[in-house]
Amino acid sequence: LYNHVRKDIEDLLTNKAPIEAFKGLVVGEEVSREMLKDCHFVNRAYAAIVSMIAERHEQLKLRLEEARADWDAVRKNPDRDLRKQKLLAKTQAQGAYRFDEDRGKYEMKAILAYIRIWAQNKTENRKAWLQALNRIVCGGKGSGSILFLAFPQELIDKLAERTGGRFVRVHLPQLSVGSVYTDSTGRTFLVEPINRGGEKKTFLWKYRDGKILLDDDNPAVLADNLAPNNDPSGTATLPEPGLDDVEFLPSTFIEEDGHDAAWAM
Repeated sequence: LYNHVRKDIEDLLTNKAPIEAFKGLVVGEEVSREMLKDCHFVNRAYAAIVSMIAERHEQLKLRLEEARADWDAVRKNPDRDLRKQKLLAKTQAQGAYRFDEDRGKYEMKAILAYIRIWAQNKTENRKAWLQALNRIVCGGKGSGSILFLAFPQELIDKLAERTGGRFVRVHLPQLSVGSVYTDSTGRTFLVEPINRGGEKKTFLWKYRDGKILLDDDNPAVLADNLAPNNDPSGTATLPEPGLDDVEFLPSTFIEEDGHDAAWAM
């Protein structure tokens, strides 16, 4: 077998097909307009946060490299004040870089939990949801990783179905309980239970004027306004944009009475 495929191994390892080449991978299911809208928003939110984390970390890495270079250039300089200044700058850059590593892990954990909670709630016709998400993903330039996060078993089943392969059971992450909450200002939070009661709230984004904003402009207003038993008027649905708009409100995540909708992830 190795001798048969040896000549093609290099191509398999070096030539990467564009994501749009996989548009026809998942077909045969009935997909609604609402499903496409929901998947469009979730994919854009996921891409925005992952890109933000990567870009921010790269910027801090460049600043650290510059600070190290500046320090190396003056470490033998007789000017003591200059050395002290550059050493302090390097130390601060190192601290910012390491802090961002931990921050990025925390933010990635939150968005991955968000995707899994969203997908876990799709209990009916999950292959149709996979097809809708695949159609959206293949219209962009990403890697398609969200497909494996959201619908891993359905994706593997479709691969086996399309290629004549063997159906296998995917080992999924341990399930946990969480919820997603969108407040009246359009801020979306991941809400997770913690030991000894209580909840941990993680800000994900703010949806405003059809755009996803990644900075919380009102962090002081948080815990009290996220209680599931708040007055229903505390949670308002934002105006729904058209299908061709860039961003969409994930109305699926808000119960009709305005309370949190809890799902197993």
